[in-house]
Amino acid sequence: MPEIPLILKEKREIAHNTMEFVFEKPAGFDYKPGQFMTLIYENQPHQDKKGNRRAMSFASSPTENVLSFGMRMSMSAYKRSLMDAEMGVKLSGIGPAGRFLLPDDPSVELVFLAGGIGITPFRSMVKYLTDKKTPTKMTLIYSNNCLRDTSYLSEFTEWEKQNPKFKFVPTMTDPDQVEKEWTGRCGLITEELLREAIDNVVKPTYMIVGPPGMVEVMIRLLESLEVPETQIKIEKFTGYDAH
Repeated sequence: MPEIPLILKEKREIAHNTMEFVFEKPAGFDYKPGQFMTLIYENQPHQDKKGNRRAMSFASSPTENVLSFGMRMSMSAYKRSLMDAEMGVKLSGIGPAGRFLLPDDPSVELVFLAGGIGITPFRSMVKYLTDKKTPTKMTLIYSNNCLRDTSYLSEFTEWEKQNPKFKFVPTMTDPDQVEKEWTGRCGLITEELLREAIDNVVKPTYMIVGPPGMVEVMIRLLESLEVPETQIKIEKFTGYDAH
């Protein structure tokens, strides 16, 4: 697959120690919500043994005129190089790739279970379905330690107002870190939460992205609720490694 030139247009902090990098969208380039791209920084100024490429889920929607990627920052040479990059810096991309995709049938009810920076593919999906005004009923349950760790909070809150088919359920899990200004839900994603947020917990297709431990717990929870295996989809997400 040929490399595609990418020009850095913007970078912004979207949560504590979490950045979004926005690139110009090449003419004619297309992808599907839930896919990823391998980003290559050929001449990155910092170097280490981890190399100059990373696979990143699209946070942007195909309906937008930019390509954006959210990532937790670390001390790796790659991420330090991106953090230091000036606007106009050129990277290259390989892709799109990936099979973590929305169902072809827009009538299928969806529940997105996200932890931390695992939110990025769901940002793409929710934005896409909202822009397309599909009949898809969807619920996003988004778990973070605390408010400052929560990416795209204001965007999801706004899209819930715009899209009557979309329900947004953020929850904060660390009682020692949760800010006083947070008046929403606290606690882990549990059977009680699912039954409160979803009319019939066995009906939807569940899509899960988050830390490996969270993903395993969610799978066991859904299995205990007798959700069919064919209605559980997971993405092996590398965004939690210190890379």
